[in-house]
Amino acid sequence: AVWLLAHDAAALYGWQTLRQRINPTAFTPLAEATCARALGSRWAFQFFPDEVREALLESVDDAAGQTTTQGRVVALAAQLTRSPERFSAAHLQPLVTEGWQP
Repeated sequence: AVWLLAHDAAALYGWQTLRQRINPTAFTPLAEATCARALGSRWAFQFFPDEVREALLESVDDAAGQTTTQGRVVALAAQLTRSPERFSAAHLQPLVTEGWQP
């Protein structure tokens, strides 16, 4: 994506607008670390806090199987990373049920 953003001003503007509108939460580093772990990016994964990395060290699938909010965030991020074309509102439902706002 770096080369696309470097050579396409409209894409860069859209990316920056999206980043500004996303309100980070306590779970943002966990979702980002899940993406890095699922994609095999050891370089990016090393920069997350220890408590975030520990949840994902064994496997993303094990962490996603937990019935906690943390497990639901991992499952959502893993689904969106691995199969974005299959992502739907049904994947958001567990967090909406917990009271998360869109």
